[in-house]
Amino acid sequence: MDVLAVLLLVAALWRSGVSSRNCPDLIVDSCHCVAERYKELSRHTVRVKVVCEDADLLETLEPALLPNTTVTLILSNNKISMVKNSSFYGLRALERLDLRSNLISTVEPGAFRGLAMLKRLFTKDSTCNTGHDAPLELPLLQLIPSQRQLVFRGDRLPLQCTATYLDPSLKLTWSHEQRAVRTQEKIGVYVEESIIHDCCLITSELILSNVDADVAGNWQCHVTSSRGNSSIGMEIVVLETSAVYCSAERVTSNKGDFRWPKTLAGFMAFLPCATPTYSSASHEKRAWRKCDKLGRWAEEDYNQCPYSSKFTRVLHELTQIQVNTSNAIVLARQLSSFTSNAAMFGDMMDVIFVTHLVERITRLVDRIRELGDYVSDIASNMMQVEEHILWMAQNEARACTRIVQCVERIADLIFNTHSQNISKVSPNIALEAFMVRPSSVMGLLCTVVQRSSLAPPVTDTGQGRATGFVQAPALLGDTHLNFRCHAANVTVSPTGQLSQIPGNKSPKNWPTDNDLIRLYRSATEKM
Repeated sequence: MDVLAVLLLVAALWRSGVSSRNCPDLIVDSCHCVAERYKELSRHTVRVKVVCEDADLLETLEPALLPNTTVTLILSNNKISMVKNSSFYGLRALERLDLRSNLISTVEPGAFRGLAMLKRLFTKDSTCNTGHDAPLELPLLQLIPSQRQLVFRGDRLPLQCTATYLDPSLKLTWSHEQRAVRTQEKIGVYVEESIIHDCCLITSELILSNVDADVAGNWQCHVTSSRGNSSIGMEIVVLETSAVYCSAERVTSNKGDFRWPKTLAGFMAFLPCATPTYSSASHEKRAWRKCDKLGRWAEEDYNQCPYSSKFTRVLHELTQIQVNTSNAIVLARQLSSFTSNAAMFGDMMDVIFVTHLVERITRLVDRIRELGDYVSDIASNMMQVEEHILWMAQNEARACTRIVQCVERIADLIFNTHSQNISKVSPNIALEAFMVRPSSVMGLLCTVVQRSSLAPPVTDTGQGRATGFVQAPALLGDTHLNFRCHAANVTVSPTGQLSQIPGNKSPKNWPTDNDLIRLYRSATEKM
């Protein structure tokens, strides 16, 4: 029984660790997150599934608590009674939403606003009611594809229109150049019957199976109901085989995932930002690309779009703050706390933005000595970032070199306050500096004593080596770093100098076989 209890505890801790990694802001204990396997190989894309089943939730989760890469959200078997306006706004990647077995009696207009990628909505066992007194407002009205489409004669092009199902009077119809469209098999036009998903979404599909010049122009999907009408449209351009165009292309960057359609040479293509924006401006922020006259993608601009990673967005916002003596401590404390999650940074811009902030903070260390501790801690935290991310940041902006230079400058800046020594130890960085008289210094001895649990020595009897050669012991478990420097006479051996180090005056304090010792000596020129 005790063994079973331990196994259950380990399983619970493991699941908690996975959940915190994928959803660091999710504070509901009964929820957990898992990474979903992505069909396309891409190290930059993470698909997250959030499960809050049987969690006794009385309302839906705040979207800000969930990663914007959430593709599946399970809220079944709870006590949710209402789906409010903008309940899921910001979860732009959400494809599957499960609200089954709740107590839902009201779905407010705008409840599913912003769910551009939603494919499946489950609400069975919940009673959907949008309120008949509300004016016509469609939380979701989506046409796929939504941008101008360039097609060739003979191509097949499906169009899909999805809207919120407000009441049984709601119907979806199609038109081409303001003329109603119905199934016409002779010319390859098929209008499928509308499908109602549970009680909340309705979808209609129109298929152009054999594109001809006659299908060029504006196509629209119309929503009609007893409470009003709405519509959404797109344009089809039929190309001759000799037409010059830019091929459809998918671009994935730190601003999101963009699927650029075929674009005629000399034209520009526009796409909405992949990450939702919360600007008060009335116009939607967009990215654009230009197809040059030779049919090659040329100029492009993603500047209006925010970074897709919340880490990068937060760091970018911090770089917009003017750092001064009144806010430096608060900013440094926030940055030190924020970079404690540096192991989750996945963009070189994360490292570059931190570098900019550390440099600004370092400039104020001579006036606010406490900032030196934060700079050391932040630099230590950044060593958790994956090596290839650090390499890219170094290659792009010498970010790693600049952070190290900031740490080195701490000593110079603090000595300007007439301090005689500095000793700072962070999890990954040890810094010690002290004032010495050049006339009395023959050299400098620095010792690093790293204490750890060690594996037993291994005797090597291989050819070419004397029998009984003992290999260096392997380190196991956590280590404790003790870093000290002091003026020394370089004519004496480093081991002999250990007795001069504070704390090592007695032989019983000298390193034993359970210590891994690395000694660094550097001679200094007489001044």
